[in-house]
Amino acid sequence: MEEKLNLIKQILESGNLNCNHGLYVELFEHRITKYVNSKYAIAVNSGTAALHTALLALDIGHGDEVIVPAWTFISTVSAVVMCGATPVFADISENSFNLDQDSILEKITPKTKAVIIVHLNGIPMDFTEIGWILYDDGIAIIEDACQALGAELCDEKVGIIGDIGVYSFYPSKIITTGEGGMIVTNKKKLAKKCRLIKDHGRTKHFYAERLGFNYRMTEIQGALGCVELKDIDKRIEDNVLNYSFVKMNLKSDDIKFPKIPKNTKIAPTYINAWRFKFKKHNHHYKKKETYTPIYKLPPFKQDIELKWTEYAAKFGVFIDLL
Repeated sequence: MEEKLNLIKQILESGNLNCNHGLYVELFEHRITKYVNSKYAIAVNSGTAALHTALLALDIGHGDEVIVPAWTFISTVSAVVMCGATPVFADISENSFNLDQDSILEKITPKTKAVIIVHLNGIPMDFTEIGWILYDDGIAIIEDACQALGAELCDEKVGIIGDIGVYSFYPSKIITTGEGGMIVTNKKKLAKKCRLIKDHGRTKHFYAERLGFNYRMTEIQGALGCVELKDIDKRIEDNVLNYSFVKMNLKSDDIKFPKIPKNTKIAPTYINAWRFKFKKHNHHYKKKETYTPIYKLPPFKQDIELKWTEYAAKFGVFIDLL
């Protein structure tokens, strides 16, 4: 805490609160690239901004379709709609809260431009097999790793396996800058587009090359991120132990926990399960409200039903680990 307060004081005294005149946002980006082993990292002011920017960098817009999970946080889908594209809802797996690969394949049409793979609750989705199919079809893979910084799939950090990935630094995440997000990619062209989009499309102070937004991260957020990142591996280790402890203590016939693929490392901040029934001796575990299927929400309403998404909405529960 003292280090964070000292850095905030230093930034306020310097007057360099904006990332265009400071150094901590750039330093945070550099440290993220080293941590996840990506070539490029672009800091923004939220995970939603990161998703929106990533979609725009892939030139996704009107007439395009993007396959998304029906069971996820709202921003995964709202970012697609903000681009003018159409979200196409795929079902989740019966063994996890992540996307079902067969459902993805069923939703592909000639208009499909991208798939957003969400690594929900810090548990990676294994998309290694379907990834080759999408690649051959020219369909981009966006990894929504907002809830999964530090998680791994096949010894690689999630977020850098697809074409482009995003993280969030909201307070409920493994590290936080209050609000904030990060885009990572190994593709120079995408990284360049993201930097333009997040800063009004500017190449010079008063010259815009393309449409963009004010999605910049502040220096204070960047400094907080630099400090928070130092402890991430210890936090993940502690949360994995807590995850195992909760599973062990709540084990019963009433509970089904998601299956974790063998080739992954998880980075959870809360635990999810199906058909969960709290008993008196479990009252100290804090339950969270579960998601509503996105296709039932007014801004995204579609007249569909997906079996395992409906099942999760009826029987699912989240439990805080933080």
